[in-house]
Amino acid sequence: CLNFHPNTLYLATGSSDRTARLWDVQRGSCVRLFIGHNAPISTLKISPCGRYLATAGAGHGSYAGIPPASLAGATDTTISLWDLGSGRRVKKMWGHSAPVHSLTFSSDGAMLVSSAADWTVRCWDVRGAGGPRKTGGAAAAAAASAAAAAASSIMLGNGANGSGGSGGASGVGAMGGTHMDLAASSSIAHLNSSVDCLATFHTKRTPMTTVQFTSRNLCLAAGAMQL
Repeated sequence: CLNFHPNTLYLATGSSDRTARLWDVQRGSCVRLFIGHNAPISTLKISPCGRYLATAGAGHGSYAGIPPASLAGATDTTISLWDLGSGRRVKKMWGHSAPVHSLTFSSDGAMLVSSAADWTVRCWDVRGAGGPRKTGGAAAAAAASAAAAAASSIMLGNGANGSGGSGGASGVGAMGGTHMDLAASSSIAHLNSSVDCLATFHTKRTPMTTVQFTSRNLCLAAGAMQL
């Protein structure tokens, strides 16, 4: 997987050797090496400001474009956020249970959205401290409220006709109560994610392959429908 830096002077690459690298395009030299994933890197994305790099693991089982031998024993479906300046990992986010296929940042860089083979699209808080999710009491209520507020600030279009989105045949529209309920509920899927996970959008049985933010803060999600 490849992604150019906004200034076009650098190129980020993710590999089956479980590392990501930042390359100087003019010199052809590697200027940063990012090590920390336990599986091949399936996708990556540089933030709009050019400061951060998000990478995701290919998880377990087979994955298109990655040799089966490279996936042996791999169980990493986490998302890592790296500081491009220092090369250090800023945070590690988890919640997906299958390979992550795509990542995209919101236009202001405050939110990261991921799509995966576990039939979900997830929204992540880039600026938060991260860590395990707290359950019960005021902490859980506050986290749920914050997640609902953050999730309601975006719109998500899902052409796969899953449980996400509203607005007719296209499936594109403002977030309905179902999404916010999913984000704020104490479901197993949500509690098994890191505190950075603001919302989880479920489809019926559609592996989500691509997500992309538009300039209007509309997040488009696409997947291959299984009949």
